[in-house]
Amino acid sequence: MLYIISYDLNAPGQNYEPLYDALRDLGARRILASQWAVDRDNTSCRQLYSHLARYVDANDKLLVTAPDNGWWASNGVAQVIRDVTR
Repeated sequence: MLYIISYDLNAPGQNYEPLYDALRDLGARRILASQWAVDRDNTSCRQLYSHLARYVDANDKLLVTAPDNGWWASNGVAQVIRDVTR
């Protein structure tokens, strides 16, 4: 299932490299400046959120979503997530 992870990081000067490392460890790819996508089985939005929430500050914002039908479209994203959309 495809998950979209979005965030607003609101602590200037904060080191968010551990968050980026955690996203890469999940196999996520950055698609916009503050948005990543990951294709994972046997997990949920809540589980991904709980895992990533420990890497952000209390004043940051974190959102994990899953497109309902698996269809998606994009323009000008930083990286291709899948060779072909469903």
